[in-house]
Amino acid sequence: MDSEAEIDEAIQKFTSYITSAINLSTRTKVISGPFRQLPKEILSKIRVKNRFRKLYQITFFPPYKRKAYKLEKEIHKGIETYDNNRWKETIMDINPEDNTLYDINRKSSKNVIPTPTILDTEEIKYTPLGKVNAFKHSLENSFQKNPEPYCNLYINEVNNSINSYFNNFATSSTPDLISSQVVINLIKRINPLKATNRPRWCPQQNH
Repeated sequence: MDSEAEIDEAIQKFTSYITSAINLSTRTKVISGPFRQLPKEILSKIRVKNRFRKLYQITFFPPYKRKAYKLEKEIHKGIETYDNNRWKETIMDINPEDNTLYDINRKSSKNVIPTPTILDTEEIKYTPLGKVNAFKHSLENSFQKNPEPYCNLYINEVNNSINSYFNNFATSSTPDLISSQVVINLIKRINPLKATNRPRWCPQQNH
């Protein structure tokens, strides 16, 4: 190349090729939903840290680098404290009478598995309405009145368990309040893929 114009033109073409390759090999991901609003003091530290980092990149003055590194550690610590406080507030706002506990458990699950098709007694159900009807008929058939002869041993076992529970509940003192961390640990241990417990079957009686 004989002139600066030719060098600039070659640089522009090379940059264009790189940009085109990046656009063709990557996908744009649109992030929707509410964004985290950091406190003003953390945002101020981020701006100061970026300024010191830029100064170090220009001057290579070691104190600028040390200052930027110190601010970065303070920023990470501040964000961690901010997130923990927000999570504690969320836990304290859980109401067992609505769907807040279910929503938190669903959002905390890392692997989201779509609901598969359901094989009914008649055919495979694909639509949400078909799946609901399949569950409805299954539950209606399962929870029917026990046919005679009844299992007296199992009935007595259930009655004894219920009476023992209410007797202990009446005599027990008021339990202590648990901490938010205990609630968080319990939520993390919930298995969203676990099915409901199967009903216990009565053993065959000799008549």
